[in-house]
Amino acid sequence: MEPEKGHDAVRQATYAEAGPKELLEELEERARRDFQRMRRWRHVHRLLGVLFTVSLIAVPPLLAFGVVEQTDSLGKGLLLGMTLVAALNAAFEPLTHSQRRRASMNAGRRLYDHIRAARLAASTDDASLLEVFEDFADRFADLYAARGKGLLDADLSAKGRADRQKPGRSTNLKAPS
Repeated sequence: MEPEKGHDAVRQATYAEAGPKELLEELEERARRDFQRMRRWRHVHRLLGVLFTVSLIAVPPLLAFGVVEQTDSLGKGLLLGMTLVAALNAAFEPLTHSQRRRASMNAGRRLYDHIRAARLAASTDDASLLEVFEDFADRFADLYAARGKGLLDADLSAKGRADRQKPGRSTNLKAPS
């Protein structure tokens, strides 16, 4: 009995059978899906950031001015909810208010547009299509890898290190003499 082929083996066999035109179309489709997925998640994170911020602005006055009593179950629920929202907002601020997310989405869209333009500009011979595919496959992989380096844990630890090492910020705890 023949061993079952893994996903990568099937993909390699498919790539070996495909011509440069099919490879370029598949790369274009991957780039399109990638930037659309980035755009969708950017909207989700933006919506969450706005909801967190609005709730943090609206709940304290409701409780402070007595519109909702803090001793009622609704007041206790609002206090608990506000505490949770504040914690989530602080923990996920790099995601909800990230300029880098917008830049990554725009870079993906720009790469997708460049792939489409290069495919249209390339002649129909296999060598030029293969050259366009190889160039943009490398650029897509580099873009994807660069975006992966900005994962939340790495981003938070790098941000913490950068804050501690800001120029002009003294780490010397002694009083000046």
